[in-house]
Amino acid sequence: MLVFLCLQEPYWDKIYKMKIIKQMLISTSILLLSSLTFANDPIVNQNTDEIIHDIFPGTIITEDQKLILYRCTSGGYQYPLHFKHIKDEQRIRELLKQHPQFWLNLSAIPFQEKGRYHLVVDAIFDEHVGESCHLKDVLL
Repeated sequence: MLVFLCLQEPYWDKIYKMKIIKQMLISTSILLLSSLTFANDPIVNQNTDEIIHDIFPGTIITEDQKLILYRCTSGGYQYPLHFKHIKDEQRIRELLKQHPQFWLNLSAIPFQEKGRYHLVVDAIFDEHVGESCHLKDVLL
């Protein structure tokens, strides 16, 4: 019996390997169960009249007294802004007068007009005064 135990792996190595296998099985089970849970979420019908808002980060520029969001992306798309609430437009114009540099997170609905995307601003989420979100400004 002693010879047989000596020829096999040490007892502690087996226990260690069993713990690792047990941990892997538990982790795999948790991932599988969570993926099944999310897979059962209902799919929203795309043909509804639901309005989808998105968050648009960017700095504000003006052209002919119109406010334009210069989006914080590598492409830096520029969106003319329209407002649901006049107080949001007034706040942005106030920021332009008071602070030379700032950026915002806007909750908005995009739409296309004459081949150009525009935003209807629903709310201002964040104001970052004295900062820029554009990479070119950070590198300079």
